[in-house]
Amino acid sequence: MTDRITAGLVAAAALLLAPLVASADDHEPDLASVWIIAPKQGMTAELEKALREHAAMREKGEDSRDWDLYDVAMGDHMGIYQVRYCCFDWADEDAYSAENAEKGFGEHFQKTVAPYVDHMHHYFERLDLENSYWPADMPQKRYYGVTSWVWKEDASPEVTEVRKKMSQSLIDAGWGEREPWLWVSRIGGKRMLMIVSAYDSYADMAPPEQNMYEFMIENTEMEGDDLDAAFSTFGTGFSSSDYTVWQYRPDLSVSPGD
Repeated sequence: MTDRITAGLVAAAALLLAPLVASADDHEPDLASVWIIAPKQGMTAELEKALREHAAMREKGEDSRDWDLYDVAMGDHMGIYQVRYCCFDWADEDAYSAENAEKGFGEHFQKTVAPYVDHMHHYFERLDLENSYWPADMPQKRYYGVTSWVWKEDASPEVTEVRKKMSQSLIDAGWGEREPWLWVSRIGGKRMLMIVSAYDSYADMAPPEQNMYEFMIENTEMEGDDLDAAFSTFGTGFSSSDYTVWQYRPDLSVSPGD
């Protein structure tokens, strides 16, 4: 299910959006704010109506952030929503918290949306821009596939190093031009590593004729034994994995600038 971006990782280890950074020395905001919202049973329609009303309020109030909203198209947690904004630095969050209070966005959410919410989670995510290939001019896609791994407590630093090595090999060899990817780490809750891929349609999710493993054998200096060892090392860092396809919902998103 992750052949388009992580076929090699899955095969050997059994295993909302950001620009590509030109060099490691260039600083780009690399944080995203993510809210996961689960509706009360039987109240999905009411929740969506409330989300639309709240989005309109934020747009009228000239929210300085564009909040993109997604629901689950495929995965183990159908019926939940993800609301996300990217990208910013830590200091930007202090300023936005003040704006949120001044303009009454939080208060309006509590009155309008919260009555239909069963539970929510809030995380920050850090984007590993240096080791990703996510062009700045890539348009919004309809679907985003997210593979998530839960870190083991005793994971070796070598897991991160081998991930970076493979990513840089793929960047140098041009894999990103055909299959863009984005590495993300969760801040808050369980320690998780994620990789994101983008699709225009379900047909776009079909595995490529040449998967990532085969591409690396043909186009990088890594030999088969080295690749197998690298994938195996990567797999030792995690206790479980999950794959979810999120669907973009422009009708529920906040776009003050549009």
